[in-house]
Amino acid sequence: MYYNCVWRNYSIGSFRRIFIPDTLRDCIDKYCETTQVKITEIFDSAIYALFTIWKEDSEKIREILRYNPPPKMKKRNYPIMVRFPIGADPVYNMVQLLESNATVRSTEDFIRRAISWYLRKEGFLEPIKIAKVR
Repeated sequence: MYYNCVWRNYSIGSFRRIFIPDTLRDCIDKYCETTQVKITEIFDSAIYALFTIWKEDSEKIREILRYNPPPKMKKRNYPIMVRFPIGADPVYNMVQLLESNATVRSTEDFIRRAISWYLRKEGFLEPIKIAKVR
């Protein structure tokens, strides 16, 4: 099951470079320093937590991803290396499905939103304020 995906020729387990806003990179660095984990472990934790939610309530993922964009860029984007771990085929297929139904714009958009959500959940990134519609 492969959709029109930015990472069409991707092999599970191989690294790809993506660019993230400097504010998000600062939060990642703070999280890594505090917890002594690697960046890939943050992404792994985020995708598996989201996949667990997906299995229980796929509609909740749309809300989580919609309301967890990465922070706005202040200075410049920084590259990070991420990968979907070996055995994460179901997770990768979930991402492709989210792309096909326009929940996320691309695999990279999913990655930025997943990491942003996870860091907000862990208290390392400022929660986003959602304006109330009257």
